[in-house]
Amino acid sequence: MINKLNLYIFDYIFSINEDIREGLKQDENHYRNELNQKIEQISKIEDFWEEYKYYFNDNCVMIAKTLGGSIVRYNNFPRFKIETKKEYLNTKLNEIKNSIEDNGSFVISEIKNILNNVGNMGKKTILDYCEQNGIIKYKGKVFIEADDNSSYAIIYDNIDAVVSDEKGDLFIPNLVQNIFNGNNYGTVNQTNNIDNLQDKFFDIVLEKLDVMKIESKLDDKKIKEIRESCRKKDKNKVISFLKEIAMGTGTNLIATGILAMFGLM
Repeated sequence: MINKLNLYIFDYIFSINEDIREGLKQDENHYRNELNQKIEQISKIEDFWEEYKYYFNDNCVMIAKTLGGSIVRYNNFPRFKIETKKEYLNTKLNEIKNSIEDNGSFVISEIKNILNNVGNMGKKTILDYCEQNGIIKYKGKVFIEADDNSSYAIIYDNIDAVVSDEKGDLFIPNLVQNIFNGNNYGTVNQTNNIDNLQDKFFDIVLEKLDVMKIESKLDDKKIKEIRESCRKKDKNKVISFLKEIAMGTGTNLIATGILAMFGLM
């Protein structure tokens, strides 16, 4: 389970992997050494990996027992398993959501504090996830690109909280509120009737299709099938498509975000 003690380490691992995915980092050995230094600030390296290695890709870490104790070896830089990434993103989403609820607005200093240990590419992924889940909204250009870096700088002033005018909470009409609890999604509260909720589901899928196509390199045939399933309001088929996209790539945050938004993970 991700908690306040280990979140610092998970922030670092997440940040490095987002940079690697973007092609911004390559020398994994250097980052393994930095990772060990950060782990040693909260525990022994072997103790940390004995407890958390199952949260990461198989065989990324090998623990060898010796007469003098244990030796930790890395086969590659640790990467989150899909479920770990979901839990991590939901942890950050909840922190940002709680900040907005407490303040009634998007307080930049508090959000920066929540994301303080995360690199810019990681911040972009987290903020995009919050935007896809209706926690925040972008009101202009948020991410400044430079060379191959799609998030060289972040304009926080172009981010607003999504707050209901009537209740001052984060409910969005016809959507759902995800209540996360530990490793699992908790209960889902509907804010309107089921028919409206399903209509909103299809609307959001259609709205995000073009972006999903780019993110997951979906072919035109697949896009056509999803559009047709939405037109026919074949919810089971659309959910199946989204899960296939999310699980098949491991990085499609839009498909994952839609499933999570409607409690379908």
